[in-house]
Amino acid sequence: RLKGHDAFGRENEIAIVKVPRALPRLIRMPKKVASDGALFVSLSSIVRAHLEDLFPGREVTEFSQFRVTRHSDLALDEEDVRNLRTALRQGLQHRHYGQAVRLEVSAGCSRFLSDFLLQQFDLPNAALYRVHG
Repeated sequence: RLKGHDAFGRENEIAIVKVPRALPRLIRMPKKVASDGALFVSLSSIVRAHLEDLFPGREVTEFSQFRVTRHSDLALDEEDVRNLRTALRQGLQHRHYGQAVRLEVSAGCSRFLSDFLLQQFDLPNAALYRVHG
């Protein structure tokens, strides 16, 4: 949730930062930072620490992680499948995303943000799950 105006003078209150699944969720810090062994930092902590850099001139007033689960049709021809693992991998890469069915938000997510997300994904309150971690 943002305060202020963007570079074009617009006052958009909500911004969503998409984090690609390909990025590791835990980042190993360099030895000069982790002098006593291995130190890992969550990717979400790094994103959170740099939100102000992503939105120059804006004040970030709220932050919450969320994940949307969607219904997905995955069709496999059972007679034509020799290697199930390969078939699933290829099917998952080419599937079509369906309607949202579940919304997970961090436990500390404000009611304002969770209601906004439920509305955006056209989900009922029963589809909202508050999770720790």
